Amino acid sequence: MYQCHKSEEKSVFIIAIIIVILCSLSAYFISDFASKTQFKLLAENQNINTYNILFKVNNITSLFVPIIICSYISMTTHILLTDFFDIRIKMSDTFCVVGIAMIPILLDDYFLWFNLITYTSNINISSYKEFINIEYFAGLKMQDFQAINTYCWIGVYLIIFTSLVLHKISFFKAIISTILPSGVLLLSYKCISYLVG
Repeated sequence: MYQCHKSEEKSVFIIAIIIVILCSLSAYFISDFASKTQFKLLAENQNINTYNILFKVNNITSLFVPIIICSYISMTTHILLTDFFDIRIKMSDTFCVVGIAMIPILLDDYFLWFNLITYTSNINISSYKEFINIEYFAGLKMQDFQAINTYCWIGVYLIIFTSLVLHKISFFKAIISTILPSGVLLLSYKCISYLVG
């Protein structure tokens, strides 16, 4: 049985909400920066206003992506724990676990945003290839940031899994509840991409 202590429950819940909101803001800022960079590359295009509208819609959409991801992981983990494994756990407790586990993504996003602002603001970028090959902090390139992001997502799932195990949920139930929902979603995405592409 998993429960937060009453005295800690509200503060942990508020911290989880703040982490998710900060992740959403960082996703928006990164998307906005990328849109402005793309906008500069398309400056000579006649349909510039159409692109501007698309970029704004993309920025607003990216604001909600971390909230949707956190909600999806929280709800599916909660459903598996309560309905399939008959573990008594409140939805707010599941959200706290997932929200706190988003810390690696929060750090990764702000590190990326800091690098984008610091290392590209004084450069005139003329092509996508030039943007990809910019060297950031400690010689990092865009491919390195993608790898760091992958490791951060692995960290998110490890934190969720470890938190569940530390709160007396069996290894098997914790790993199934943590990995199965996202695994099914990823497999569906890969199948649809294969069929469409």
